[in-house]
Amino acid sequence: LAPELAPHLHYLCCMNNLNPVKMLLYFKDNPSFIDPANKMQVNRILERLIDQQFKTVINEVMAFKIHYISTLFEEVHKRNDGIDGSIKHFLLGRKVDGFPINIEQLVRKAIRNLKLFSCNLVVSAGNGRWPP
Repeated sequence: LAPELAPHLHYLCCMNNLNPVKMLLYFKDNPSFIDPANKMQVNRILERLIDQQFKTVINEVMAFKIHYISTLFEEVHKRNDGIDGSIKHFLLGRKVDGFPINIEQLVRKAIRNLKLFSCNLVVSAGNGRWPP
């Protein structure tokens, strides 16, 4: 990992606001995240952090949070319209009631793509009830 990315990645993992638009604005302020040369490094570090949180520390909430960040990171790299287009995509609501459906789909995709399905958090989310 490039030394200039480490503090930004740490800040991103410690953010309390998980709104994808807020995270995308942070990506926009730090364009080294979006650089294609750093994509593989950031993905590899995020995957290692997820494994560490599940296997050694056993912090499922933090592991899911990092997985959510990883899913958002992959979504940004898949889109051809860059950060600004991704921000507009997530701000766009349903035509009927303005519900942010794209954010909902991102959260559902993150839950579906989590590798370790046996953890209590994912089982509770799959049953439709979150832990208290």
